Amino acid sequence: MLDIDEILNALAELVYIVDMDSYELLYMNESAMEKYCLDKEKDGYKGRRCYEVLQHRDSPCEFCTNHLLKPDTYYTWERYNDVLRNYYFLRDKLIHYNGKLVRFEIATNITSFKEQNENMAFLLSMDDLLIQCTAKLHESLSLPVRIDTIFQLIGETLNADRVYLFEKQGDVYNNTHEWCREGVTPQLDNLQNIESENLSRWLPHFQKNECVIVTDIQELRESDPEEYQVLSGQDISSLVCAPVNLEGELMGFIGVDNPPVDSLKYTPPFFSAIAYFFTSILSREKTEKKLRLLSYQDSLTGLQNRNRYMYDIGSYNEKQFEKMGVVFVDLNGLKEVNDTFGHICGDRKLIRVAQILKYVFDEKAIYRIGGDEFCVLCTPVEEYDFNRRIAKLREFFANPDDCHASMGYCYCAGFRNVNDIVKDADRMMYESKRSYYKQKNEGWRSL
Repeated sequence: MLDIDEILNALAELVYIVDMDSYELLYMNESAMEKYCLDKEKDGYKGRRCYEVLQHRDSPCEFCTNHLLKPDTYYTWERYNDVLRNYYFLRDKLIHYNGKLVRFEIATNITSFKEQNENMAFLLSMDDLLIQCTAKLHESLSLPVRIDTIFQLIGETLNADRVYLFEKQGDVYNNTHEWCREGVTPQLDNLQNIESENLSRWLPHFQKNECVIVTDIQELRESDPEEYQVLSGQDISSLVCAPVNLEGELMGFIGVDNPPVDSLKYTPPFFSAIAYFFTSILSREKTEKKLRLLSYQDSLTGLQNRNRYMYDIGSYNEKQFEKMGVVFVDLNGLKEVNDTFGHICGDRKLIRVAQILKYVFDEKAIYRIGGDEFCVLCTPVEEYDFNRRIAKLREFFANPDDCHASMGYCYCAGFRNVNDIVKDADRMMYESKRSYYKQKNEGWRSL
């Protein structure tokens, strides 16, 4: 018949008996001694306190359950053991041992079970986060507001330091959006015009639609010292980045700095999904931007058109400018040119007016607002500069071999409603045009 010691030594669980008055270890089975690296031949636990051996402490544990134990039932609880680095399910009971009530404890390792539960809880939280993010992406708010909200959700859920978006713009990558935890130094202004060669290790992964994961930046110190230097300079210890691809073309990537390392291996599916939705949103945004540009551009002259003029005037009316100049120009005799020489010749005249206005007013807002009518909005502008440009414009329109146009302008040095400035310039232009046709008609009558 097997004795009790042989039975306990056959168990994979850790078993020990403790004197509750002195905390002395009275017994440990072989599994427990092996786990704590104690000499089995010499009963290495003998004469030692439980808190010294089991917890590596100098005094009794504050979580000790001695006062909760009863002889007729097991007390069950869970605890993470810092020495063994495992989770245990513990069953404690009072038993008679050598004529004394002592503590009998069985510890079962449940680390894998706990990790599975924690992983499942984390994955469920990722699913919930994905639902929240996709809902935010499709709200009617502006794209920057949506991205800021989503990045805050991601950063706070993952307990990260920074969440960001890099977009490919031409041949370089620019950090266009960023969320930072309070106290974390923003990096957006420092991460502009990043050359592709600086992402040489990441790009092959991105092109295969794979995430880049750095669990410990110290591993890069020797393998990739340049990358290590860049990342360490941003106080990054770990990161995960996911590509934003559209039909095989890399549009950019989303990144998260310093999330918990334990969660990194579970984040790629989440970021791949988020990146997919970002791809569709950014693609749609770019398409809409192109359409807006087309709807705001005059196809003949390349100038901004009446739609853009009305939009800008509307936005100007929400502000007040201290120094503003407005110019109206109307090409004289366009109908006669079209009727006599054809519309191609008339188009050339309109293109020439556009060229003159772009030359004289360079970076200013220039519009073709009608068939033969143009407008320039100069703000802010000094009066001497505005008058200098007006004088140069007069020289062009005074040349009979070039374009002849009527012109009206108005400058305001004090705060004034934009519509009033526009009306004054428009009125002056029509007076100039009336004078031109009056002189022309008198000239015909004198012949």
